[in-house]
Amino acid sequence: MSDIKYTEEFKRGLSKALQESVSTGQVVGYDRLTVTPQGKFIPIDTGLQGVILSDSGKSTNKKNVQRDSDAMRDANAEGVFSLNRKFAPIFQDNAIVMNQGGRGSGKTKAGAVAILLETYKTKKRNILALRFNQGTIKDSIFSEVEALISKFDLEDDFDIQRDTIKNKLTESQILFKGIKAGERDVKDKLKGITKLSYVLIEEAADLNVGLDETIELIQGTMRDLGFFYRLHLIYNPRSKAHSIYKRFLSRLENSNFNGEADEAYIISTSYKDNKALGAGYLKTIEKAKELRHTTYLHTYLGQWQDIGAGQIIKNFEVGAYQEWDSTAIGVDFGFRDETACVLVSANHKTSTLYIKLLLNASELTAEDIKYQMSNYIDLKLIGDSARPEIIEDFKRDGFQMLPSKKGAGSVKDGLDLIQDWRIVIDSERAEEVVECFNGYFWDERRADKPNHNNSHIPDALRYAFMFLCDNSGAGNYFLGTNDYGNGNHRFNRAKNPNYKAGETLADSHIRRKMKSWSNDSRDFDGYGF
Repeated sequence: MSDIKYTEEFKRGLSKALQESVSTGQVVGYDRLTVTPQGKFIPIDTGLQGVILSDSGKSTNKKNVQRDSDAMRDANAEGVFSLNRKFAPIFQDNAIVMNQGGRGSGKTKAGAVAILLETYKTKKRNILALRFNQGTIKDSIFSEVEALISKFDLEDDFDIQRDTIKNKLTESQILFKGIKAGERDVKDKLKGITKLSYVLIEEAADLNVGLDETIELIQGTMRDLGFFYRLHLIYNPRSKAHSIYKRFLSRLENSNFNGEADEAYIISTSYKDNKALGAGYLKTIEKAKELRHTTYLHTYLGQWQDIGAGQIIKNFEVGAYQEWDSTAIGVDFGFRDETACVLVSANHKTSTLYIKLLLNASELTAEDIKYQMSNYIDLKLIGDSARPEIIEDFKRDGFQMLPSKKGAGSVKDGLDLIQDWRIVIDSERAEEVVECFNGYFWDERRADKPNHNNSHIPDALRYAFMFLCDNSGAGNYFLGTNDYGNGNHRFNRAKNPNYKAGETLADSHIRRKMKSWSNDSRDFDGYGF
């Protein structure tokens, strides 16, 4: 705080802010400081003058937002943490705050400031910070709160445990919990929590299925506890097919605006709003702007993606899963990224794939996956061949797991062939699959290579699909085992009496499709469809 000017006017204002904080039991913002009812002056500049938030839901001086010049804002000021003025509505009378933005926008740090200050209000309360996958929470919002406590020498005020940070002055606490699913898992995490005043969901775009039910559940838990409650969602925009966009933003002329919408306050930020970014990071962003402009707009400016722009898998619809003779489960392993398991059944006669999402979560060990897939031990599981040790582990426990077949050109060939099939997504978890497909694009730098984003479900689908093509029920749709994945895809003459010399997988697919179309009797049995 060495560069804060302690003029007489400043001291009088600070004294008035302290009196207001003590009398109301609320946290008050004053110039470049935050004042707590316990008489602490924390050098956090929220950009507000007056009571930040009251439990009655009536903030004083709600519109009195400081201009940057008023607060002498300097991101590099010694000992002072200054938030961009766009984040001021986080501390005001908004029951639902949607904080959307691109990478490096500072939105997670702002959320950490908000829940830290919430613990200093005099009425004891609980704050719940949710993030999909508990294993990553300490790498993000937890570590941000912990860093703020250390930065401002507040260690004596807090008891920090593995998944809880408790303010010893007020006995209020922040509970950090991971969720792996939607509304049902959130409901489980809310059990036993009383005096809940604030729920923050980080990476909220992962909450696609059951969004409406989850919001209603959280609001119902907080509504009648005597606090002015707040639901704070932090997320990076995705496809316009997402539930968040459909519910909160679809009727707006500009989905990246700042201001009050029908039922939430929208805060849209980008890296341009974060004055504390280093030169190296800014250089990386500028390079992306030049070489990968679409990625720059989406990833760094936080713009919502139009449905279908560069999209790989479009030939899908939502319906009911059907079981056919040709069935397998594709498994794409992840840990920090998601592990995806997709049940796929192929009707070769009509070139229709019926798919059902069984698992889509990160931070899963092999034992976790085996437990989730225990009901499918009699089916063929096609796992990512890049993880032979996991595949062997599954086999030793009785699973019929086989490695996927990879090689130069196999990804592009598989995706090209999938696009010739009709895909029916089972309705039970269709939103997750649709959201993934709508965000699965070709890489801008290589036309034959998909972007890694949203690739886990499509990869699992492709593993199972290519296995089913290699082992079709008709017995005539075979790929030569030794040649699969080397870019040639020659057929095995011994297994396929209809083999034609030099024919590739795609050539054979088209030839047999055309032959079946010209056959009035629709006798597909000889062609593997």
